[in-house]
Amino acid sequence: MNVNVILLAVFGMLGMTILFPLLAACLSPFQNKGRERKQDSRASDSPIKISILIPAHNEEKSIGVTILSVQAAIILAERSYSGLHCEIIVGADACTDRTTETAMSLGAETIVSSSSLGKWGMLSKLTHAAQQTDWIAFVDAGTIWPENLLVEALPYINSACCVGVAPAYRNPGGGRLESLFWNFERSLKYLEGFCGGPISIHGATILYQAQPVKRVFAKLGDTRWLNDDVVVPLMLRTLNPGHRIKYLSNVLVRDSDHRAAGAGKLRNERFRRVRMVRGNAQWIRGLLYKTCISNPSVGSLAFRRVFRVFWAYWALAMFWAIGGTVTSALNVHPFSVISFSVAALLALYFAVPPVRRWIVAAFASLLAPYFVIRGDCEKGVIWG
Repeated sequence: MNVNVILLAVFGMLGMTILFPLLAACLSPFQNKGRERKQDSRASDSPIKISILIPAHNEEKSIGVTILSVQAAIILAERSYSGLHCEIIVGADACTDRTTETAMSLGAETIVSSSSLGKWGMLSKLTHAAQQTDWIAFVDAGTIWPENLLVEALPYINSACCVGVAPAYRNPGGGRLESLFWNFERSLKYLEGFCGGPISIHGATILYQAQPVKRVFAKLGDTRWLNDDVVVPLMLRTLNPGHRIKYLSNVLVRDSDHRAAGAGKLRNERFRRVRMVRGNAQWIRGLLYKTCISNPSVGSLAFRRVFRVFWAYWALAMFWAIGGTVTSALNVHPFSVISFSVAALLALYFAVPPVRRWIVAAFASLLAPYFVIRGDCEKGVIWG
């Protein structure tokens, strides 16, 4: 029995890492995998407009540092690309603090909604407001751009076969374990680049070609999607075969100190993890089948994300197999091993904050089947 459990766990681990990217590479329509065609690039003085859209709900403590970091990146990019024009638009959604005033004081155009639209609704409103623009950037309030972000992105923005550009992400408050995870995730997204680029990108910052992303919003209709950082790139890749999303593994955006500190609060962490699972269950129910039928290569990449949603089950399978081996080798009762493991987890939960976050994430992952079966995942979730 342990052999079967081990095989199940190994299959799950492969599924959430390299199995589906390799399958996607075999199904990919790209003839020049991993390359951008230089003949499709614009001239260095050809005008290009980028609308940088920042949805916000009560972000007065973090919106300022985001706008300032974006402005610094714009200044550097304009020095190297004479045809570049950028605008910053902040969407203040039912804010009760000074988010609007702070954004306006820093020179950002501000769209105010008195009734709560939610993040998806505000992204849709901002996208519609960005007129006569070539590219759109979605930026979470509290995100800090490196100064070279736009400079690094411009060669791919100028490529006709590119519909999206995404920098990598790091969490300054995540600890060594989370840092190892993000480093490993960056390597997997690099692998996905050989079959057109990732369909799951951290939502801190993503740049999209304007017209394709507007068609995505029109296609998705009035549903309030929770995970825009999966839904939008997934649909972009599905609807635009032969076009790619470029992942900039060497360019790192990060959370501001205020946002990083806030992420460590246990109640916020529970809500965030459950919201992420609900958002993943939502697109698994609503988009996965259609994606697999329309674009098998993109569907294969989506399955890596599906397997990652259920990661706690693969971890439990591995734990079950190892525990069974230990009980057989030491000739002890399984209840003793389970009791010791539960006691050790509880001790780590209360004593080690980084481990506490992983345990919270595991419990959220265990809820995934419930949300996939139940549906109505967006009910009660506005911002998260």
